[in-house]
Amino acid sequence: MAEPSRTIPQRESRNDLSAVLREVESRIDERLAGEFACLVVGSRRAGKHPATTDALIAATTAAYGLTVCTQDVGFRSFRSIDVVVI
Repeated sequence: MAEPSRTIPQRESRNDLSAVLREVESRIDERLAGEFACLVVGSRRAGKHPATTDALIAATTAAYGLTVCTQDVGFRSFRSIDVVVI
């Protein structure tokens, strides 16, 4: 049975969002932040505007020498990372 929808007061919602953002910020190190900035700036200079989540995934792979395995061919636009489209 579906749970009835709940209304969350705006203030609580903002506090929850702030907590989530603090948690995310605490997990992003300097290397990852640098890669993220380079990827986003490079994409924007090329006239593209990648989704933040895609840019974070790409930055993580670049920072730690990983490969992205995805069905999303859009990751090929990040030229500095290894992508395997499945």
